[in-house]
Amino acid sequence: MSDVFQVIDDRQIAAAVNQASLSDQEREGYLQFIERFPGARFYFNTSDFLEQYQAEEEVQLPEWFKEFLGTLAGAFPAEGHLSYQFDSFNEALSSPVDDRLNELWFTLNLFGWPSNRAQRQALELSSEQGSYFPIGVVVDHEDYQLAINLRNPADHRIYQYHLADVMRNVRVGDDPASSIYPVFLSPGDLLRHIARIRHGKVITEAV
Repeated sequence: MSDVFQVIDDRQIAAAVNQASLSDQEREGYLQFIERFPGARFYFNTSDFLEQYQAEEEVQLPEWFKEFLGTLAGAFPAEGHLSYQFDSFNEALSSPVDDRLNELWFTLNLFGWPSNRAQRQALELSSEQGSYFPIGVVVDHEDYQLAINLRNPADHRIYQYHLADVMRNVRVGDDPASSIYPVFLSPGDLLRHIARIRHGKVITEAV
């Protein structure tokens, strides 16, 4: 089994971000995340792990998403259960959970397709424009999920939905994607909105 991730300090991760193939705006989001958690240990996923994961899950992750995971996947790894809380979604975007974000803790990982076949089909075959691959869930309430769109390589947005709402659309013949909401413009946008990180029994607030 390949190493899943590697851990580096804030100086090293900032150097890696500056060397990565990112747009200036995206790079700024990564660096802002690093600056808001000074002294933290950060991590990135290894290329061997990402290749192995894609083979096992029979999924092709977008290049932009692999660049994200292979550059800066998060902070405070291997310190117990790891989850993140956002101060808001992107200022121009929204979802029905906007008013509850201060209650919700998200894990950010390659959560993968649902094991339930009908649920997987609802997300994977949602529409001609979208195939929504889960990359995170709310702790203690896995129906609240985050996803990326596999169908459009130019779409770098992060989406949020409640799986029961998506399945309700399927049952009544509505478009499943009508209950799937873009909430961040990109991984860098997501990172800059992280307000606190819970690692083990410790909660670290952004400065």
